[in-house]
Amino acid sequence: MNLPPDIAEFAWNYDTDDPDLSPDTVIMAILRIGTWGQIEWAFSAFGRDAVVGVIERDYFGPRSLPLSVRRLWGVVFWPDSPPPEDLDPQERWRPTREAFDPAVEVAQRVAAAVAASGLTQAEFASLLGTSQPRLSSYVTGKVVPLSTFLVAAEHLVQSHQNSAYERSSSEARGGPEPPPEAARPPVPAASPRHA
Repeated sequence: MNLPPDIAEFAWNYDTDDPDLSPDTVIMAILRIGTWGQIEWAFSAFGRDAVVGVIERDYFGPRSLPLSVRRLWGVVFWPDSPPPEDLDPQERWRPTREAFDPAVEVAQRVAAAVAASGLTQAEFASLLGTSQPRLSSYVTGKVVPLSTFLVAAEHLVQSHQNSAYERSSSEARGGPEPPPEAARPPVPAASPRHA
């Protein structure tokens, strides 16, 4: 995402060159500590609906914006609905983050591994010694694989990417390099022990 320098400083802990950086992340950072001009930029760059959507999800759901910021936006967009914790003291103990579900993360990581490999699900599954339908059940989250499967899938992607890099480097140098075994002298046979 291409952000102006004065906006990128709010997303200092994110890779602002990543095209997959969520606009919600940038909007939330600007709402937390941005100047009025930067907030206007967010409305202009992302649109009113996107900014209001971020505020609304934080205002009525799990919250991460400071109470003073939520109160400000509450007065602007929902003047008849004060923050829930102002109505019910128990609401101040409401969760501040979405619940973490490890099974969802495992499914996302398996799906990311398949996508990063550049292989079809059938090819990827075959290399891991499983079937395409089983792999699909992991990707969709219907079945949670063993941790060893996840590690193997991520390792497969890394080794697949490393071999692709080596092939492209070799081609850039003008041809394949001899395998390391061919470059080594043969190992002499062990001499018999004398007793």
